[in-house]
Amino acid sequence: MTSYQITSSAGADLGTYAADTAAAALDAMARDAGYRDQAHAAEVAGPFDGAVTEEPGEAAAALANGDARDVARLLCKRMGWGQWGNPCIIATAYDIDGGEVIVTSGTGEGTFAYDPEEVAAWLDGVDWDAAEEQSEPDGPGSYTHFCAGVSPTEDRVTALHLLIAHDVEIDAGGVCTSVLGNDADAIRKALAAR
Repeated sequence: MTSYQITSSAGADLGTYAADTAAAALDAMARDAGYRDQAHAAEVAGPFDGAVTEEPGEAAAALANGDARDVARLLCKRMGWGQWGNPCIIATAYDIDGGEVIVTSGTGEGTFAYDPEEVAAWLDGVDWDAAEEQSEPDGPGSYTHFCAGVSPTEDRVTALHLLIAHDVEIDAGGVCTSVLGNDADAIRKALAAR
């Protein structure tokens, strides 16, 4: 779900509504005002000529502040990892060559690097209230749902930066083998010989 702020043409705040679309947010506002939906409100009071503005979700807002670490912490919190649950599973943000990646490890599947914007979009796209109520292990908000919604990077340059700067070796999605393959050991040996 996304949050939409609705304002009148005069700039008055008419409320913020969680909905899947801007049209659904307008329908919710109309229902709050006693109408069946926005179409009914338009019939009675005239067409809506204000503004509907999508508000960034919690993860997108954290990322907009320039820090993928906050997105990594939110991922851990929502997934019940680290200090919020399973202490063996972590998500950490790393700076690499002017950018950032979020690396997950300890899931038993491998160590994977993700684009922070994709992680933030996934986090903000889950209805967490509904996810907490559901009992299906593969439902929205589950690790399976995360893996289906966010693809790990398999970029060798990113893998090389992570290995050299942070001694983190990432795996390719689906096969759980090193993105760098046998080169990772050779790189570690070369670094140790320095």
